[in-house]
Amino acid sequence: MRTSIFEQGLAQCPVLEYCRALQSYGYEPSEGHSCFFEWDGGSLKPPAHLQLTDDPADDLARSLAQDAESRVVELAACEGDTEKVLALKDCHKDLFNQRLKLWQAMVWATREGREFTDTELRHYEQRVREAQERLDAEESRADEAIRRRALGAYDSDQMDEHRLLFDEALIADIQRMVGNITNGRPTLVVGDKGIAKTEVAKFVMSLFKLPPKVISVKGDMMSDELIGKMKHDGARNTFVFQEGILLSAMRKGEPVLLDEINFGDQTIIARLQEILLRHAGDQVFIQENDGEAVEVAPGFTVFATANEASARYRHREVLDPAIRDRFDIIIRNYPDMDLDLFAHEPKTLGRLARASAIDGWGRTSAYIDEDVLEVFVRLSYITQYLYSTPAKDATLEFTEDHLKSVVKEDLQPLLTDCITPRLLVNTVSDCARGNLPDRRFDAACIDRLLQSLDQAGSKYNYDLMKQISLMLDIDLAFEGGSAS
Repeated sequence: MRTSIFEQGLAQCPVLEYCRALQSYGYEPSEGHSCFFEWDGGSLKPPAHLQLTDDPADDLARSLAQDAESRVVELAACEGDTEKVLALKDCHKDLFNQRLKLWQAMVWATREGREFTDTELRHYEQRVREAQERLDAEESRADEAIRRRALGAYDSDQMDEHRLLFDEALIADIQRMVGNITNGRPTLVVGDKGIAKTEVAKFVMSLFKLPPKVISVKGDMMSDELIGKMKHDGARNTFVFQEGILLSAMRKGEPVLLDEINFGDQTIIARLQEILLRHAGDQVFIQENDGEAVEVAPGFTVFATANEASARYRHREVLDPAIRDRFDIIIRNYPDMDLDLFAHEPKTLGRLARASAIDGWGRTSAYIDEDVLEVFVRLSYITQYLYSTPAKDATLEFTEDHLKSVVKEDLQPLLTDCITPRLLVNTVSDCARGNLPDRRFDAACIDRLLQSLDQAGSKYNYDLMKQISLMLDIDLAFEGGSAS
């Protein structure tokens, strides 16, 4: 049976930050208090006695103590709901942990140089199904508000720990990438900016329990960064071969990530053609080291990320078909792209925004207006849609206060920039903290973000989004006001 949240201690409570702030001003809690407050199982004891005077210098400490006390009182008042939220959150976490055990077992089988058996797969998949059933049963007993808070609290924890939102699409991509590890096949993740391509690859690499080896591919990259080079050894007055990151990973049986693989010199990337076809136990001959052979150790895996090669992403090269053919290519899209542009709520993007606006108990920050947050999610989704979708499918026409789509044979997207999921998360989380100057989450904040989508000297993106905002009855011109 779950114990009281107060009996567990207040380590996760935001009030702890107030206590640390008080301590930084020289005010210590009395002996026996883990915090400035105690819970005896039935009532809340007041803050530990502080030696505060009428000196104005104590005003800040007094305010901090009052804020901390009000936080604990608030938690005590809603403890019943909070217990339900935490119980349901634990079910979400248990389901994720069962999936994590499956992925971990598959990776470790590969590192041990053996196949992951079908018996093992059935065992772990049964554990996942049982966890899913427990979650479904718990959700059926909870009302919508509790379910929403619990999912938000779970998402918030995952964002803090992994910087990822584990929706169905992401879980499917991870399972495919882990499967590629067991099959010894490289993975290329392609998609627009700000969609966590690199973070997904890093998460899968973390299953190896090793520091991720990430190579940021750039235009002036030399092959010795990947493979290696001869280096003078002054002590022995001779030249020795110094391994590059890719060769070292191959020999040790470790994963490596080539970030933005089509941003670099493709003549260098061409050196990968031979390596990408090799599996554990195969040998690769290194010309830089007089043709010496290196055996590929179990666990060696290549991940790569790329933006599309188009006018939207300058200096990206079209990968040679011979290189692309060696990868299993995973396309990552912005969330909710299969929904109607205006008729449906972008649920996944909404989850992402809420996860950035709440604490570990599913409570929305006092600095976030949920109505404004809904508007921000909607507008962010529209910018992503118009940025990533060819104009022939997304061109809009404004007539007599009506908005309709027009088919137009134009392969260029309508917008030249967008509010990416990454920008959405950063904006909401910064404002939700409430401890940064001039970070207010209001219509003016959204308006400034839309203005930032334009390049110098242009107002095309901003003007288009202003028209769309008015069609949605959102007035962003009201400085300091709230969106309707």
